[in-house]
Order: sequence, then structure tokens, then C-alpha cells
Amino acid sequence: MSAPYQPKKYLRCACVHCGANVEFPDYAVGGMALCSSCGKSTVTSMPKEPEKAAPSPQVVTPTPVSTVPKAPISAAPPQAKSGKKSFNPALILLVAVALAGAVFYLARARNSNATKANESASRESKGPAQEGNARTNAQAPARSGASVQTNRMATTEPARGPAKSLEQLKVGEIKIQRPKGTKGSRLIYAVGTLTNTSTIERLGIRVDLDLVNAGGAKIDATSDYKDTLAPNEVWTFRGVIHDPLAMSSKLAKISEDN
Repeated sequence: MSAPYQPKKYLRCACVHCGANVEFPDYAVGGMALCSSCGKSTVTSMPKEPEKAAPSPQVVTPTPVSTVPKAPISAAPPQAKSGKKSFNPALILLVAVALAGAVFYLARARNSNATKANESASRESKGPAQEGNARTNAQAPARSGASVQTNRMATTEPARGPAKSLEQLKVGEIKIQRPKGTKGSRLIYAVGTLTNTSTIERLGIRVDLDLVNAGGAKIDATSDYKDTLAPNEVWTFRGVIHDPLAMSSKLAKISEDN
């Protein structure tokens, strides 16, 4: 007669209900275990490895830019060398002032044309009464020398996300899965599938199952939990069965964190 299977090691995980440590054999990872603190069934999972601390960002000190003093401008015009023409600073200054005036005039004319075009478009979109009111309001700041600017802001309604409901979570056939052979896990599970038929990700999905004996009476209950369920994802849930007299299982309810 072969010796009973002994687990290689025992693991610990936090209870999803009270946060206490739950000890379980290594072959029961992914199943359900009873918490010794609160007495409820909790999902068993591998212990998480400690996260490595992110390296501290390096601070780069900007290099100061050295300023080079400009050479003083001599008041006296440079003397012309033999064979070369001399430039008159007064003439260069006069040309620069003329160019600046021309740029200012062009910019002012462009702004004036744009203002006229906006006023014309506003008259066409408004009725006679609104046009008279707009003309009166536009003349008031113009008399005091203030400039009038028209800003058009488009108002849009905030986009609404798709609606979600528990009816979009479809549960398939639920079966009782018993261990085969003498090796491996000795736990009994209620196994089924749940499909997210919506187009949004679902968070904190819990499936509660009722366990029924051969006479059709409820003798126990089990459950399983999943943190996230992507759109159109099929989740195979497994609830641990502690009573070997359970012959079938049926869905009790589906709940969602938010």
C-alpha cells in the first residue's frame, strides 16, 4: 500500500476577508482554503515577491552659460580703408526703423481685416434685433479706445461610457470535479465558466455556488473570486467543496465590486 502524498512545502497567503495569513499545501494553489481567523473560505495564491525599489532619479544640474560682454559701439564712424566703401550707421538705423514700421502696418491691417470678417459672419448668423444689440455693445468699448476680441467656444456634452450590468456576465455549465488517482490534489471542486460579454473591463467578480446532495437538498456553499475580467474573456472558476456528499452545484448569485 503506497504512502499518502505529502506536500513538498506549505505556503501562506493573505485572507481576502480579514487579511490574516492562511497556511495551505503547495498543491492547493489556486483553490480555496478556510481562514483560521474569520472562518471563511478564501482564494489561495502564490506569495508575491517583494517589489524592487525604483532607482532614484538623477538630478542634472544645468551648466551656467557664460556671458560674453559686447564690445562698445564707437560714436565715431569708422574710417574708410583704401579701396573699400564705408557704411553710415545713421543710414542703417533709418532702414531698420522703416522696415519695423512696414511690419507693424501690415500686422495692423491683417488684424483689421480679420475683425471685419468676424463681424460680417456674426451679422449673418444673428437676426436684426440681435445685430442691433451687438453693434451697440461693440461701439461702447470702441469709444474708450479698448479693443474688442470675439472668442468662440464650442460646448460639447461629456462622453458617457457604455452601461454595464450583471446580466452581461454569462455562466456556463457547472460540474463537480473529483480527484483521479492517488497522486496530486485530493480536493473536490465545483468548476464552471463565466464570460464577460460586455465591451468594458469588469473588476472584482465573485461567483457564489450552492452545493446539493443526492436528495436535492442544499448542504454547503462555495465561491470563487477574480480581480479583473477583460471584455469577451472566459473565466474558468473553481470553488473548493469540503463536504464529499455534494453531488451537484448550482449558481447562487454573481456580485461585482463596482
